[in-house]
Amino acid sequence: MTRLAVVMAVWMALGTAEAKPALEAHNLGGVSISMPRGWTFTGDEAKGMALAQQDPKRKDAAQLIVIASSSTATEDQLLDGVTSQIAQDLKVVKRGPGPSAGKLLVADGVSSGVTVRLGAAAIVANGTAVVGLLVSKPSEFDQLGGTDLVLAVMTSMKATATAAPTQGVMQPQYEGDRLVVPALTRTLDVSELAGEWSRNDSAGRSVAGSMSGVAIGEVWTIEANGKLRDEFRGAVVGNGNGRNIHDVSYGTVSIRDGMLVIGLKKPQYYILRGWFFGRDMTVMEIDGPYYDPVAPKDIANPNYNIYMRERFVRTTK
Repeated sequence: MTRLAVVMAVWMALGTAEAKPALEAHNLGGVSISMPRGWTFTGDEAKGMALAQQDPKRKDAAQLIVIASSSTATEDQLLDGVTSQIAQDLKVVKRGPGPSAGKLLVADGVSSGVTVRLGAAAIVANGTAVVGLLVSKPSEFDQLGGTDLVLAVMTSMKATATAAPTQGVMQPQYEGDRLVVPALTRTLDVSELAGEWSRNDSAGRSVAGSMSGVAIGEVWTIEANGKLRDEFRGAVVGNGNGRNIHDVSYGTVSIRDGMLVIGLKKPQYYILRGWFFGRDMTVMEIDGPYYDPVAPKDIANPNYNIYMRERFVRTTK
């Protein structure tokens, strides 16, 4: 999907389209593509494929796939080939030209024992093919936007910078022995978060109760495309006994409306407050976690829930 020809072909041929569900952008190599907000996103740059799933745990949940590749096949051949791989016993409901170019197909079939409706769009230009496909229960197809949603996702594709935005190295300033982290005054790109971030205040955060203590360390390993590995380590001590805690989870990272969104089993929201980019380390100051999006007026208040403020540090290796 990093080939700019893929993006330009879609732009010139399809123009723009609107979707019923709100969309959010995801970076996939040199291309940004927007998928339904809240859906689980995965992508394979090498295969030129992006996938969004409404609920990966449910086999009857909707999913949307976009595939970009070099191809000499016709648009009808692409539609028939892709839909036949997803479902069997297909019955065509609608087939015809797209709104300004390409071809559309709507069909009913059976996938993994579930009755589904498929809405697909294909466009071929200059030897480049892009196919988009929505699969859902027939009763939800129109509610999700049908082929309009597919076209909106396809036309959302745009070229992005192949490297993280350049930023000047900041000179550290201190209040006593504590580093001053300047307030964040711009929107970060997810690619700027690539690396290993540690939340570990000295020997760890300690939470003391009357009879026990908890030491916590957490590491986020973030890839430039937003993939996340979250490693949590802790030690619980009480009544002379100790117990170690170690957990690793995988998810995604995105930036939305001034918040850092950690897409785990239960999404976590952090208000992005500060950013220091130094020669040897980067410090990100955030408030959270919250388990629902924070209101814009509260994000705009720099003192909102200041007791939840913490720092993650990325060291330059």
